[in-house]
Amino acid sequence: FTWTDGSNWDYDNTYPDYPKNGEGDCLAMDTFSSTGQWMNTDCFSKLPYACVRPDPIPVCTDGPWQPGTNVRISLKICILTFKKHQITSPGYPYDASTACDYVLSVPSGRVQVTIYELQANSNCDYLMLSDQKLGGNLVANLTGQLNTHYRITYTSQSNFMRVSWQPRGGVNVKGFKVS
Repeated sequence: FTWTDGSNWDYDNTYPDYPKNGEGDCLAMDTFSSTGQWMNTDCFSKLPYACVRPDPIPVCTDGPWQPGTNVRISLKICILTFKKHQITSPGYPYDASTACDYVLSVPSGRVQVTIYELQANSNCDYLMLSDQKLGGNLVANLTGQLNTHYRITYTSQSNFMRVSWQPRGGVNVKGFKVS
């Protein structure tokens, strides 16, 4: 990879094990997690973008940029070929305090997930489902509790679905289990 202005590649914020062969020649920032890490994507993907600059400079600076102090939060990224796998939040059913993202994919068609259990602190911990590996539409933003007697199924609009566990406390709750 190179910067578009031709400057040296002097900063890297890619997820571990990224970039992956065959997943695109451009990078995009993950905006679902608080780490803002990057993964490679197709260069023709339509994704939102932003340019941040201090006032009153009228354009983005050319760099070099200083990474500064980054707070890194442990985040698991798992690429699965989705068949009949069951996934859970890290520590399920005893601890739900670790953030985790799963990117589910099928060769063609759509991904469907069924929520078997969700136990999250209401309006604090969230299970977010989106219909792309990166970006995409929010399919569901769930919090609170669903027990094993009541199951909800969600379907993506593409062959990807991202399952993102975002605990803001995650204490005294189980987390989630989906299939």
